[in-house]
Amino acid sequence: MPIELRSILYRINYTIKGDRMRISKYAHKVCSLILCICMAMLSGCDCSNVTSKDLMQAYQVPDAVTSAEAPSNNRNAEIMDFAIHLFQSSYAKGDNALISPISMLFSLGMSSNGAAGSTQLQMEDVFGLSVTELNQQLFAYQKTLSETEPCQISIANGMWLKTGVSVETDFLEANHLWYNAGVYEAPFNQQTATDISQYVAEKTHGKVNNFPAKFSENTVMYLVNALYFEAEWAYQYVPEQIETGTFTTEDGSEESVQVMKATEYQYMEDDYAQGFIKHFAGDNYAFAALLPQEGISIKDYIMSLSGAHLLELLENAEWENVFVTMPEYTACVDRDFSNTLQSMGMVNAFNPALSDFSALGAYQGNSLFIGSVQQKAFLDIGPDGAKAGTATAVEIPAGSLSLDMKYLDFTRPFIYVIFDCQSKIPLFIGALVCMK
Repeated sequence: MPIELRSILYRINYTIKGDRMRISKYAHKVCSLILCICMAMLSGCDCSNVTSKDLMQAYQVPDAVTSAEAPSNNRNAEIMDFAIHLFQSSYAKGDNALISPISMLFSLGMSSNGAAGSTQLQMEDVFGLSVTELNQQLFAYQKTLSETEPCQISIANGMWLKTGVSVETDFLEANHLWYNAGVYEAPFNQQTATDISQYVAEKTHGKVNNFPAKFSENTVMYLVNALYFEAEWAYQYVPEQIETGTFTTEDGSEESVQVMKATEYQYMEDDYAQGFIKHFAGDNYAFAALLPQEGISIKDYIMSLSGAHLLELLENAEWENVFVTMPEYTACVDRDFSNTLQSMGMVNAFNPALSDFSALGAYQGNSLFIGSVQQKAFLDIGPDGAKAGTATAVEIPAGSLSLDMKYLDFTRPFIYVIFDCQSKIPLFIGALVCMK
């Protein structure tokens, strides 16, 4: 049943010590949350023709949360492990790949605040972090973002609730505190789908459109992360450095492409690949690319990677001249990660008979589970820099469901990463295997 005023009021926690009763330090702020939700629920208006309304606009984040510490290197190592595992588990031979591990973590992180029992334990095992640790890491990472830096990066989180769904206040509060997530009540009709699509398009500056295309009739909740990234190269390519070239796929097919040629200054290598790092303006973010040696397939190299190894490559890149030939390219990938996440060990969350989202809520007496996890990502690499956008949605239905010059020619399949230079957290990881 829907959240009722009486039951919510009793959710305010009191601490009893001797014969004195003290209201908890967040009670006055929880009251703001309660008021917003109750006013929307008790309004009695017909929502069928009304766009989704943010129920959390008047809620303020407590000071205790805003003082969270910056991420530690140890925690970033776990995030890199998750990123590589997700990339490996989702890679399909012969296809271009593009994922945003950080966007995936934001959506799943919000979901995990409603998980309990073995469902929560499996999710934490896949993350490599406890739910609390993940909340803290992602919150602290958002706090490091600056609206004034040369690179433009923005992150937005939103939760859509179907009218009538009963949601635990702790779940709503946790996601608003740690993720600054807006909460929207909606009838989950075509207008709701339009609202979500417009939200994502706006937050990604039009780079991700028509997301999600649709949701099932059993869907009662949608948890969405949208991320936008735009940056100019610290040293842009000039027209004299751009010419027509040929990109050769693994099967020997040749495709005409515009290539960019320049001397770069950070070189990395391991036993199976060589690569370089090219910084964006401001030096807070960078692009890295790895070219497997001749005879080593892109898939084999991807499967040989580990989070620790990629982190080591990025951290230990040498200042060395390397002449790089790289194609201009655009990548756009839209896929469902449900099977991928289950293969990684997140099984119970997708099984209506085994899932435990009791800390989230319920709908008409039915338990909740994850129906799908969809991500759509766009990336454009050109002479001026990079533009990228991604959105990830978790659908929750109810029911039973040196000075020597080196030369690197990237006109054949390669792997690439856009990452935060300080934390090494990957925003995007991809593989370019063809120009289509």
